[in-house]
Amino acid sequence: MTHAEDAVARLGLGYLDFLDQRDEPARGNLELAAQANPNDAQPQKLLGLIEYRKGEIAAAVARMERAAALDRQDREAEALKSAWQREERLSKGWGESSSRRFRVRFGRDIQEQSVREILQALDAIHESIGRSLGHWPRRTIPVILLPEKDFYALTGSFHWVGGVYDGQIKVPLQTADMLPGADRREMQRTLRHEFAHAVVKELCPGCPNWLNEGIAQHFEIDDGGNGSPPGSEATEARETRRRKLDDELRLHRDRKIPFERVPIRLSEITDQSTARWTYLQGLGFTTFLVDRHQAFRLRLLLASLRQEGSLVKAFETTYGASLSDLERDWWRSLEP
Repeated sequence: MTHAEDAVARLGLGYLDFLDQRDEPARGNLELAAQANPNDAQPQKLLGLIEYRKGEIAAAVARMERAAALDRQDREAEALKSAWQREERLSKGWGESSSRRFRVRFGRDIQEQSVREILQALDAIHESIGRSLGHWPRRTIPVILLPEKDFYALTGSFHWVGGVYDGQIKVPLQTADMLPGADRREMQRTLRHEFAHAVVKELCPGCPNWLNEGIAQHFEIDDGGNGSPPGSEATEARETRRRKLDDELRLHRDRKIPFERVPIRLSEITDQSTARWTYLQGLGFTTFLVDRHQAFRLRLLLASLRQEGSLVKAFETTYGASLSDLERDWWRSLEP
């Protein structure tokens, strides 16, 4: 009995550390849980996820293979195993380069000078979004850079998907992006978007998808937290996006969905047009919150949501107003 209780306790502690992305304590407890109960798939699965978000693909595959073998009813483990095995096959011959904050793996068609330039851009993004939100990820974040055809083969994404964050940032590169000195403004917007997802995931793993996407879209363009002057490229890009977004929201405001009724996970929305609309709402509302209350309050909101476990309480604690009241104010702000 004591042995079984110890395994359960270690698994619980490891899981909490895993959620906090404190990988070394998580690994220690999960290894002990696996030793105490070798037939339990859960420690192996969590250890595989830890290896994957470190960019250790071979170790991640080995762990997930073990988890899938121990629990053949776990469809997620089987799907992850298959996806990671495909990545392991495709990654043979990839190059690798790192900074203190990012570990980049890249396809053989990408020149190393281009990778160094992209690493510099990533470090700048890390600082820019970190200053705006007042939070910098503790861990080194793996990034995979691939030609478009290899990206879609690896991720299985639809052609319109511009990037992926699944513990690692994955971004497709167009031919021009692979050349030294390229103008990578669009690619950098994708990197900013996916990096913002990494920050949100660390602050609040259970963040609703509409808010997660709203924050990521907002930070595709420097929000001005670092002093973008009037007339700068970033300021003009924000203003142009704002005009287009507000016009579309006004035009179709009869479609508005209260955020408390939007499914937490995108997978729960089966209609593509509805999914796109929730993204637009999320971006518009997030931008409204930043304009009125500054970007750093988003970090406070996410921290409160994680602690309270309630979106309603998190908004009241952070903004001193209910989510529904803030929504109402936002829609009123769009009126001509």
